[in-house]
Amino acid sequence: MHCSPNPDLHPPSIPAQGPNKGETPAWQSCGRIPARERDDFYEFLACNLIFSAVALATALVRSRIVEARQARRLAARIGLVRGSVLDIR
Repeated sequence: MHCSPNPDLHPPSIPAQGPNKGETPAWQSCGRIPARERDDFYEFLACNLIFSAVALATALVRSRIVEARQARRLAARIGLVRGSVLDIR
Protein backbone atom coordinates (compact mmCIF):
# COMPACT_ATOMS: atom_id res chain seq x y z
CA MET A 1 0.00 0.00 0.00
CA HIS A 2 1.52 3.28 -1.10
CA CYS A 3 0.49 6.90 -1.28
CA SER A 4 1.34 9.21 -4.11
CA PRO A 5 2.77 12.38 -2.60
CA ASN A 6 1.51 15.72 -3.80
CA PRO A 7 4.55 17.25 -5.55
CA ASP A 8 3.41 20.77 -4.60
CA LEU A 9 3.43 20.00 -0.85
CA HIS A 10 6.29 17.61 -0.25
CA PRO A 11 9.18 16.30 -2.27
CA PRO A 12 9.53 12.51 -2.27
CA SER A 13 11.06 11.45 1.03
CA ILE A 14 12.67 8.32 -0.42
CA PRO A 15 15.02 8.36 -3.39
CA ALA A 16 13.38 6.89 -6.49
CA GLN A 17 14.34 3.25 -6.64
CA GLY A 18 12.60 -0.01 -7.40
CA PRO A 19 9.08 -0.42 -8.82
CA ASN A 20 7.52 2.29 -6.60
CA LYS A 21 9.34 5.32 -7.97
CA GLY A 22 8.09 8.59 -6.50
CA GLU A 23 5.71 6.94 -4.03
CA THR A 24 5.80 7.27 -0.27
CA PRO A 25 5.34 4.07 1.77
CA ALA A 26 2.00 4.05 3.62
CA TRP A 27 3.62 4.08 7.03
CA GLN A 28 4.70 7.67 6.40
CA SER A 29 2.45 10.71 6.61
CA CYS A 30 1.10 10.67 2.99
CA GLY A 31 0.88 14.46 3.02
CA ARG A 32 -1.66 14.71 5.84
CA ILE A 33 -1.90 18.05 7.58
CA PRO A 34 -2.02 17.51 11.38
CA ALA A 35 -3.92 20.75 12.04
CA ARG A 36 -6.62 19.77 9.54
CA GLU A 37 -6.82 16.24 10.95
CA ARG A 38 -7.19 17.68 14.46
CA ASP A 39 -9.94 20.05 13.29
CA ASP A 40 -11.77 17.17 11.60
CA PHE A 41 -11.50 15.10 14.77
CA TYR A 42 -12.95 17.89 16.94
CA GLU A 43 -15.73 18.43 14.40
CA PHE A 44 -16.50 14.70 14.63
CA LEU A 45 -16.60 14.89 18.43
CA ALA A 46 -18.84 17.97 18.36
CA CYS A 47 -21.29 16.29 15.99
CA ASN A 48 -21.40 13.20 18.20
CA LEU A 49 -22.02 15.34 21.28
CA ILE A 50 -24.85 17.17 19.52
CA PHE A 51 -26.43 13.92 18.35
CA SER A 52 -26.20 12.37 21.80
CA ALA A 53 -27.64 15.50 23.46
CA VAL A 54 -30.60 15.49 21.06
CA ALA A 55 -31.14 11.76 21.64
CA LEU A 56 -30.98 12.20 25.42
CA ALA A 57 -33.41 15.14 25.36
CA THR A 58 -35.80 13.17 23.14
CA ALA A 59 -35.66 10.18 25.47
CA LEU A 60 -36.31 12.34 28.55
CA VAL A 61 -39.26 14.14 26.97
CA ARG A 62 -40.72 10.90 25.71
CA SER A 63 -40.39 9.20 29.11
CA ARG A 64 -42.19 12.13 30.80
CA ILE A 65 -44.99 11.96 28.24
CA VAL A 66 -45.37 8.21 28.75
CA GLU A 67 -45.32 8.65 32.53
CA ALA A 68 -48.03 11.34 32.38
CA ARG A 69 -50.18 9.16 30.11
CA GLN A 70 -49.87 6.22 32.50
CA ALA A 71 -50.77 8.44 35.48
CA ARG A 72 -53.90 9.68 33.66
CA ARG A 73 -54.93 6.11 32.84
CA LEU A 74 -54.43 5.04 36.44
CA ALA A 75 -56.41 8.04 37.72
CA ALA A 76 -59.24 7.27 35.30
CA ARG A 77 -59.22 3.61 36.34
CA ILE A 78 -59.55 4.35 40.07
CA GLY A 79 -61.97 7.26 39.59
CA LEU A 80 -59.83 10.28 40.38
CA VAL A 81 -60.62 12.14 37.17
CA ARG A 82 -61.72 15.68 38.00
CA GLY A 83 -64.14 17.70 35.97
CA SER A 84 -66.21 14.70 34.95
CA VAL A 85 -69.99 14.54 35.24
CA LEU A 86 -69.77 12.06 38.12
CA ASP A 87 -67.49 14.30 40.23
CA ILE A 88 -69.64 15.25 43.30
CA ARG A 89 -67.20 17.20 45.41
